[in-house]
This record gives sequence, C-alpha cells and structure tokens, in this order.
Amino acid sequence: MNFCVFHKILKLMSIICILGVGTLSYALDLDQNETAETLSTGAAESADNTDATSSEETAVESADNADTTSSEETAVESADNADATSSEGEENSCGSVQIIEKLQLEWSNQDEKGVLLDQLAELEGEDLQKCLCTNTDKELMAVTIMDISRHTHAGLAQKAKTLVELFDPVACVNEMLNSADPHRYENIVMFLLRIEPDQAKGIFDKASFAEDDSQDKLYMEKIIFEGFIPHLVPAMLIPTASEEGDRYYVKTEWDPNNEEQFNCLSELFKGTVLAKRSGEQEKEWMKKLNGTRWVYWYSKEWAIGLAQGVTQCGGKASFVKGPNS
Repeated sequence: MNFCVFHKILKLMSIICILGVGTLSYALDLDQNETAETLSTGAAESADNTDATSSEETAVESADNADTTSSEETAVESADNADATSSEGEENSCGSVQIIEKLQLEWSNQDEKGVLLDQLAELEGEDLQKCLCTNTDKELMAVTIMDISRHTHAGLAQKAKTLVELFDPVACVNEMLNSADPHRYENIVMFLLRIEPDQAKGIFDKASFAEDDSQDKLYMEKIIFEGFIPHLVPAMLIPTASEEGDRYYVKTEWDPNNEEQFNCLSELFKGTVLAKRSGEQEKEWMKKLNGTRWVYWYSKEWAIGLAQGVTQCGGKASFVKGPNS
C-alpha cells in the first residue's frame, strides 16, 4: 500500500517484458536445434514468403516446414514443463487440475478442449466463478476462457462465450484485492491488460479498492490505461485452430523508411524467428516484406513477448487470426 508495493509491480512488469522476449527466443531456438536438419528456411516461416508481392495468405510466416512429427511431442513436453499448473489449493476449483492444465496448454486438441469446456459448463454458479477466478502460474483462468471465446473454431468460441457471460470480473478483482496474495496487484494488472481496454476500465472503476489502496490504485491505473510502461500493451489474443494446436499470429507493421525501426526489428526477428539467415540476409528479407510481416507460434508467451519487442522497436504489433480461418 505504498510506493514500495508499486515498485514491486514495476519490477515484475520489467521482468515479464524481458522474459517474454527471452521465452520466445528460447522456445524457438529449442525447436530449431531439434529440427535443424529438416528445415529449409526455418520454423515459423514459409517458402511462400519468398514472393514479397504475394497476398496476405502467402505472406504469413509458417511453421509448417518444421518436422511436426518430431517437434510436436517435444513442444508438448516443453509446454508441460512450463509453470502452468495450479497450486494444491486450486487443483479442485475447476473440478480437476487436468481441466486447467489442458485448457491452458496451447498444443492440446481442439476437440478435447470442447469436452473440457462442457465440463466447466456443468459447474454451479459459485463454483464456476471460483474456477474462472483461479490464478495459475500461466494466467487467470478467466483469461484462458476469454481467449478461447475469440477462437477461430466457432464451436469452441461459442462454448467459451457462454462461460464468459456467467463470469463476474468485478467480483474476481475484488476477491484478489481482499486476498493475502502478495502478487494481487500484479495479478489484477495482468488480468486487465488481457481484455478490451473499455471493458477493463469499467471493471477497474467498479472494483472496491480500500482507502489504503488509493496510491496503488493510481499507479495501477497509469500502467493499465495510460501507458506508463509503453511496451505493456493490451493483449487480446486470437487462437487460430490447426492440427497441431492453437496458433497465435502476430502481424507486425513498421515504416520501411525508418532506419532505426528497421534495424531494431531485423535484429528482433533474427533472434526470435526460426530461420537460417545471417543479419544481412534478414535485412534483405525485411526489405522485401515492405513494412508488414506475419509470424506465428503455438505459445501465448511467444506472441505477447514478440509484440512487446516490436513495440519497443517502435513498430506496431496486432494479434490477428490466421488466413482463411
């Protein structure tokens, strides 16, 4: 309830930003090492991209060149090793810890996710609220369901939308405010940055902040709504269905005539997109794309980390659905 608390928030935000890009780079490098012999240009990029004048569909940089038969198991194993499990006290909040884990796992099958959403729909009102207000090391369960409500798989999206309509986000924020969790402020910030800004503002204004929270409320408001940390931008992800799991597309735009942006983004993509290109080759590739580049991977952290990096470089990052979806 003082500046020290806010300093912790700032420290956490900085760590998240650094880890976001770092996680992105590590995950892709890991996959590259395991599939290097089978890649022509690299995972997350497609040979179709060689025609810089092609349509948006062929401008998407695809991971299809990767050896999916060998990398899928590895990627799932890697995702399983991430800290996405809930604590012991949270394991039963959604009926089963597996429901939480598999809904938050990007590589899980869409049909399986549909069954799990049906199971959540069977929970009574208070139980469903408790489930969706569960914070895991990955994200708030409500965020997971809200992301699925934007899924390109219409059936999944509709099931998730039904659950979202039953969720009380203000009550959830109040529960976090009243908890003894030392990370409650950070959790609220990260929750509200994952939903539409207007909706987030409405939730924030209705939340019951205690008088002792007034200073922290002011700082949180600056972070969430006033761009106090410029590269911490709202992240409404759009999962795109694929046989390998949920893809997360990021559309990057920049001014081709801005040398500083161009060089920064060239370096960013060189370190985060699987491709066997030198720094100069990456710049030549960027020139062909003429200010617009689509990339994707099967990780929310990857997408958010890339978007943060793009923003830091002065470019514009948008979370979009894949082509023909």
